[in-house]
Amino acid sequence: MKKSFRYRVKDKSGKNYQGTGTASSREQFIAELWEQDYLILEIKEYHSSGKMILTAAEKLYLSLKKKAGPRDLMVFCRQFATMLSAGITVLHSLRLISQKAENCLIGKAVDKIVLSLEQGKILSSSFAEHPRVFPGVFIHMIEAGEAGGFLEEVLYKLADHFEKEHDLKEKVKTAAAYPLIILVVSFFVTGFLIIKVLPTFTIIYSGMGVELPPLTGLLIGLGEMVKKYALTILIYMIISILVMLRYIKSSSGRARLDKLLFLIPVYGNLSRKIMTARFARMLGLLIGSGVGLLKSLELVENISGNILLSRALRHTREIVLQGHSITEPLAQSSLFPSMVVEMIQVGEDTGSLDNILLKTALYLENEIEYMVERLTAIVEPLLIVILAFVVGTIALSVLTPMFDLFQHIG
Repeated sequence: MKKSFRYRVKDKSGKNYQGTGTASSREQFIAELWEQDYLILEIKEYHSSGKMILTAAEKLYLSLKKKAGPRDLMVFCRQFATMLSAGITVLHSLRLISQKAENCLIGKAVDKIVLSLEQGKILSSSFAEHPRVFPGVFIHMIEAGEAGGFLEEVLYKLADHFEKEHDLKEKVKTAAAYPLIILVVSFFVTGFLIIKVLPTFTIIYSGMGVELPPLTGLLIGLGEMVKKYALTILIYMIISILVMLRYIKSSSGRARLDKLLFLIPVYGNLSRKIMTARFARMLGLLIGSGVGLLKSLELVENISGNILLSRALRHTREIVLQGHSITEPLAQSSLFPSMVVEMIQVGEDTGSLDNILLKTALYLENEIEYMVERLTAIVEPLLIVILAFVVGTIALSVLTPMFDLFQHIG
């Protein structure tokens, strides 16, 4: 049975060619290209249905990576837009991107999109065949840009959007990284001191007949319990984490978690602003690209990542569908700051809802950046103080019997 291949080659004059062909094996196909004096740049095997055959490493990567991240999508959109602005056709642009894609997931998806376009499908429907890679907001904006003849402009807007998404995530990750490292270090240092160091001093004190104070006895008992039931504790921890993760994945569990996050001092306010900024940017971007309000609300609802917001937007769509304003149901949800609701009202009244939403998103993103910096400045010294207190308490439990011994000798 013959196999199908896609190839990229260069002739003696240095001109590049690409196309498809069939042969009984990869080796035979390579030999046929060599007979035509071609320099082979790339060969990929695919099924007759158009499905690419992946290597073991590529299959492992795709199984682990569920979707493309904001940075990957930003790079793709910017490359695609730049090529279109340079006068390169859509099909040729996608071929070039598939050959140079940094992200394997996007590279394989674009390979299939090129085959779909060669079979006569339109661009937006070709992208829609890969929802794991390209989110709904991307697909519908491409559809609007393709229909309206401003695809290049839409791609630049999407690149800016994904860049903002990436920057926002990185700022939050950076702010959370240091406290997390401190907590992990504190956990291991405390465990080492209680399980390894403290028992050594206990043996010495017991040999001298020194009575251990209550604090030292408590920590010794804690260390002995951990050593004795370490496996049981570990199993219970793993089971508890798995049960919690399963519950969080459910609709009710996710809603309760989202509600709980909003109640945490400082962090709750930050979470609310991040959610609102993403909502405003995505909705403004969709409306500004020609996607209808109801469809835009539906898309943001599906990709919001917050159950409470999704429910509020579903209710808002129902109200808007009845001919009412978008502002009232958003205000009733109590999820959005009053300033944001008032800005949306102004945008609706003046007919510039998309611009108002994007300006609101920009304002909130600046607020988030300031809050993250302030939160980091507060949390870092606080965690160091807590770590010092824990280590100091353990040190005190070791030194107190020693002071008692010196007083007894004296």
